[in-house]
Amino acid sequence: MPAKTYLQQVGGRLKQIAATVVSTGSANGGDIVGLGDDGKLHQSLLPDGFAPATWTGIASETIAAGRLVNIWSDTSGGTPVAKARLADASAAGKRAWGYTQQGAASGGTVTVWFGGANSSVSGLTAGADVFLSASTPGGVTSTAPTGASQVVQRVGVAGSATAFMFAAGLEIELAPAAA
Repeated sequence: MPAKTYLQQVGGRLKQIAATVVSTGSANGGDIVGLGDDGKLHQSLLPDGFAPATWTGIASETIAAGRLVNIWSDTSGGTPVAKARLADASAAGKRAWGYTQQGAASGGTVTVWFGGANSSVSGLTAGADVFLSASTPGGVTSTAPTGASQVVQRVGVAGSATAFMFAAGLEIELAPAAA
């Protein structure tokens, strides 16, 4: 959807002007600001220091939008390289550090968000705790994992059936099965 417009007097005449949704710097000084297609202000319109907490790196597997991710050190090439993969509560070692807002192909660039609203989910109960899933890598569930050697990690609270506020909690590795 194009930016909303307003009327401005230019040279004694009224002229329709589009609101600025992405700033290029001082050239946009004095412009009227408009919301983007997502209904939010673009980061370029915010004061310095108000950037979201994110990390941009390489996806080591295909990651869909809204999935929880784990950042890990890939040493297969000799030099350690930080990469992102799907978080997974089925076993220790893949805790959720953040989530994606856009998907990425394996080997592609992925941005991991460390906080904020993840609105690319479904099936949640408003007001309920949200946990990293042990059955769907990168997924979430309203029920904490209970299986032997699985990991319980609370990752936020649901604001609705389709969104939750992400906050990476500590992970608890459940006891292994009795011998």
